[in-house]
Amino acid sequence: MTKAMQIAPARAKKKLADTSELHLVDGHSTEQKIDGERYLIHTYTENEHAVTSRRISEVTGYYVEKTDRVPHISRHKNLPQESVLDSEFVSSSDIVLLDLPGKYWDKMFKHPHTDWLKNKFNGALPVYPHVGNTVSIMGSAPDRAVRLQMERGIIWSYCFDILFYKMQRVTKNSQFKRREFLAKLLEAVDPEDGVILMPSWPSLSREEKEELFFLITDIKGEGLIYKAPEHQYDHAQAWWKHKRDYPVDVVLTGNYKMGNAGITGKMVGKVGSLEFGVYNDKGFVQQVGWMSAIMDSEAKLNELTRMALEGRLEGLVVEARHNGIQKGAQMTLRHPRFRRWRYELNPMDCT
Repeated sequence: MTKAMQIAPARAKKKLADTSELHLVDGHSTEQKIDGERYLIHTYTENEHAVTSRRISEVTGYYVEKTDRVPHISRHKNLPQESVLDSEFVSSSDIVLLDLPGKYWDKMFKHPHTDWLKNKFNGALPVYPHVGNTVSIMGSAPDRAVRLQMERGIIWSYCFDILFYKMQRVTKNSQFKRREFLAKLLEAVDPEDGVILMPSWPSLSREEKEELFFLITDIKGEGLIYKAPEHQYDHAQAWWKHKRDYPVDVVLTGNYKMGNAGITGKMVGKVGSLEFGVYNDKGFVQQVGWMSAIMDSEAKLNELTRMALEGRLEGLVVEARHNGIQKGAQMTLRHPRFRRWRYELNPMDCT
């Protein structure tokens, strides 16, 4: 097997605070933000491909490979050869169907895969408010991952960008050109085999973007991504994310994790993340998540580290933002992040 290129997938570096800022993305195309598992598909020969994540293995120092978890993708015969495709992996069993108004199908980017989606679900759009099966499958050993897909449904790869073609980098081309080129390459691919062009809306109005955002997030979908047609891959202004988030007051438990070396080494010897919780009906603190210790500023990390080591964090109250509640063996918050300190609150008020 050819060693996969070591590439970090681009991220959406800009974020809309709320729908009042939709004027910032006028002229941008729109895609559903699917919070699945992000992977790059590296294609080589006709049926020899690799799948790499955006996480670097602490053991090997390379981007983690999951090629053998998805043999229907890694051995796919119709993918463009010697290319790198950016995609979001989701289990076909994590779908919740949104009864999408017809005007949004009419305004969607025209492609055989769009027609396939519409026909397969009788005019409903697949939305992914939870990806428990996806995480379970992709986090399993290869044999178990394949077995789980036989039981629950295969992993789908929603392809939304192309980085290389015929071993030539295409990331300096505009978003518009890359999208058009990717769409053409995927016309020969049967989406039933698990590789699907990400649906896109090239020219929605502000009002339509707002309506679509709430249609998706009202059923707990992640939100939307807006893409500037003129920018190259990984440009600072290229992709904007738009997620619904919620405020919550939580109390720090006092537990913490120290930072690791990472790429820059700036977190070595400093606290990296903090555990937080809420009081349950029995008067005990129930852990509901961890948040980054880079809270109000990196400049305060040294002081925060001293407070953690000296046991002075327990009981402090902060307001966090999150993207919803994950319910499993234990309730946790999705993507929690610090907003502000709430020194005026009694910790017992965090319930």
